[in-house]
Amino acid sequence: MYLALVPNLLSNVVQSLLNSEIDEVSSKIAALETIRNQLQQSLLRLHEEELELDEELESVMERLAFEARKGPSTPSKPSAGVKRRKGPAFLPSEHDDLPAGVAFMVRMHVDLWKHVLMES
Repeated sequence: MYLALVPNLLSNVVQSLLNSEIDEVSSKIAALETIRNQLQQSLLRLHEEELELDEELESVMERLAFEARKGPSTPSKPSAGVKRRKGPAFLPSEHDDLPAGVAFMVRMHVDLWKHVLMES
């Protein structure tokens, strides 16, 4: 009678081992997805910085071309008619999840403090 239970017992042990391995792999996948999301956010921030630098370079190149056409003269103040957009260029998708009335920088500081608190 006991011999008839052995195959069933072995099957249950193997199933349990396989289920625990599946759970372990699932938790590793979840950790990797978290890392991927963090990397995607970093990439988005890098892209925003690149857009800002491109705009700044374009503005400087336009200014240099203007100065070259104008020719040598005494230093002058920037004209009031030339307006340069201040602040960074943002991709709308990054700030879609912010509540109304919350400045975008608040989120960055909150995320930073969450990260600092988690490490300590």
